[in-house]
Formats: sequence, structure tokens, C-alpha cells
Amino acid sequence: MRQDAHASSDATVAQAGRDAYANVNVHIGDVNLRTGARVRTRYRHQVERIAPSRLVDRDAELAELTAFCTDPSTEGHYRWWRAGAWAGKSALLSTFVLTPPPGVRVVSFFITARLAGQADRAAFADNVLEQLLTILGEEPPPFLNPATREPHLLGLLADAAALCRERGEHLVLVVDGLDEDRGVTTGHDSHSIAALLPSRPAEGLRIVVAGRPDPPIPATCPRTTRCVTRRSCACWRSRRRRGRCAPRWSETSNAC
Repeated sequence: MRQDAHASSDATVAQAGRDAYANVNVHIGDVNLRTGARVRTRYRHQVERIAPSRLVDRDAELAELTAFCTDPSTEGHYRWWRAGAWAGKSALLSTFVLTPPPGVRVVSFFITARLAGQADRAAFADNVLEQLLTILGEEPPPFLNPATREPHLLGLLADAAALCRERGEHLVLVVDGLDEDRGVTTGHDSHSIAALLPSRPAEGLRIVVAGRPDPPIPATCPRTTRCVTRRSCACWRSRRRRGRCAPRWSETSNAC
């Protein structure tokens, strides 16, 4: 009779399914720690705060960005735009982010000290993670914390690039304002956003970065030979005073 009672108890636990608990507080089966809700990014609203209402006389630069983001030979490469203050870097890139060419998926972060909480490595990781999860249609990873955030970011960046490639799309990461990164200017123990960027972008990924010549890229950044540097010429300010909104660029190729 005791055997029958024991068998009946076992059957009751089994019928409770994979998520049943024994009376000794031991979980039987898998534990789901995710929220169950997919991520939907709102970062576009942030970019709209930065973008000009109208971009004037920048068709050549926009065309060059389009070519870089869609040319098969630039896959896995960087494009580095360098120019002085008020050269229109943010205006150009924010317009491109809001109106990307067909087949181009853009993930972006604009480093800017004038907006609260938008000028350090943690802000970059959080905002880019949100955008990548939106592209992938995934939930936030479990146990996401400062110690695991950056590995997840790099992994999701590669996953999103692979997914876009499968769809016939091009994934582009845009990072503007490297010179305003507080990780460069706040102390020797701080960590820059540039140092987090992959030294060898995954297949299907292109990276566009922009900033002023000073401060320079930190020495701790990984070195890559897949980079084209663009510098603005000194005539920009006089052209701006005449109401034009398009700096001229000279181009050099080197490692960054």
C-alpha cells in the first residue's frame, strides 16, 4: 500500500509538468528569467534632437556615405571623418541616420556632452544594445550587468551583421563625437568608447566614426588597417560665413 501511495505521489509531480516544484523547494525543469517582451528602440528621437531641420549642399558627402555603406569591397571596414569644430559632422551623420539609403540598416550613437548621460561608454553600450536587440527581434539577455554588457554588445553586433547580410541588407554602426567622449578626458582610469569598437568588424558590418582631430584617439584602442581618414581643409569657416553648409575634404589613408 505504501508503494501505491509513493507511485501516486510521483505521478502527481510528473503531471505538474516541467515547471513543477517539489515540496523541498527544488525546481524541476527550466527557469525562464526573461521578461518575455521584445525590445523596441526609441533612439531615433534622440537623433532628431541633433539633426538639422534642413541639410544644405551636402549631396556629395551623402552620396559618398551611401557608396561606402553599399559597396561590397568596403564590408568589414571603417570610415573615419575628421574635421574641426562646426564643420557639420553631426549634421551630416544625423541626417544620414534618419534617412538611410534603401537596404541599409543603421545603428548609431551620438556622443554629446550637452545632453545628459550621452557622453560615456556605458551610455554607448546601453543605447547600441537596445538598437541591436530591436533589429534581431530579441529580448534583453539575462543577467545583463556592467560586467557582461560589453561582451553581449560585441556578440549582438556580429549577430545583427550576419542577419542583415542574410536578408541582403547592409548593417552600419555610426559613432559621432569621439572628441566628446568623457572616457578620454576624465582620467587615466576611464575607458573610451573607441576602445570598445571591434578592431576587425564582422562580415556584413561597416563602421563610420567622426570627431575633431583633438583629442586624439586613445592609445588603448585596438589597431586596425581597415580605415580611411578624412580631414577638412582650412577654408571651411569662410565658406560657412557665406551661408554654405558643406566643408571640403582632403583624403588620406592610414591605420587608426
